[in-house]
Amino acid sequence: PHILLAVEYLPILRLAGPYFYFFSEKIVCCSSMVSRMFKKSDKVLVKYPGVDLNEFSPQVTGQNLRERLSVSASLVSMATRLDKWKGVETFIKAARYVEHEAKFIIFAELVLGKEKYLNKLENMIKRLRLDGKVFIKIARCTPEVIAASDIIVHASLRPEPFGLVIIEAMAGGRTVIASNLGGPREIITNGVDGLLVEPGNPKALAAAISDLLRNPKAAEEMGLKARGEAAKKFNLKEYTQSFDGIFHEGI
Repeated sequence: PHILLAVEYLPILRLAGPYFYFFSEKIVCCSSMVSRMFKKSDKVLVKYPGVDLNEFSPQVTGQNLRERLSVSASLVSMATRLDKWKGVETFIKAARYVEHEAKFIIFAELVLGKEKYLNKLENMIKRLRLDGKVFIKIARCTPEVIAASDIIVHASLRPEPFGLVIIEAMAGGRTVIASNLGGPREIITNGVDGLLVEPGNPKALAAAISDLLRNPKAAEEMGLKARGEAAKKFNLKEYTQSFDGIFHEGI
């Protein structure tokens, strides 16, 4: 059977809808938002992606990474591609308004052709006199990055189709602050297992960060709830097994 896996929100695909319906037995979407590209049908399913709960776990230690990065205070991290719409500038500007002692590190995957944008961000950090507080490290998101962080920020300016870094952080028992739009709204229950803030608003993001840093016990409890939610809703093993039934149904 032909199964279409839709993991991006591209409204232009609406034009190709009839083609997908004709050639696909099932259309599996990574979120309800993505499913809205297609007309309602029994063919269209929503299956949230999963994460390896052993790989991303509260048992993973990030102490070695913290030592390598000379982090002794709280660590607020952002793991992202260096694209403007990912909200990196919002993250940098938010650091200005956080008075609590903390380091802000952007663990960035450098997209080919984005070197100028990297330079722009580094210059912004200097211009705002945040060097010593905000840093950019070219590195991908790993279990160690999650474990080393106290707070993970996901600051996209436009709707994400899902938000894999969010569920990785939740599985690691970390508190996530994310933009209140797109896939993150389906992942996080605001104030329960994470926080949702207005996209592109540095002061709102800073207020959420400051609140968690002032209340580490509340942040820890939120992280534990996030781990439980990840185990229940975003289990990679269950996600992959669910496709067995989809394929058999399509035969």
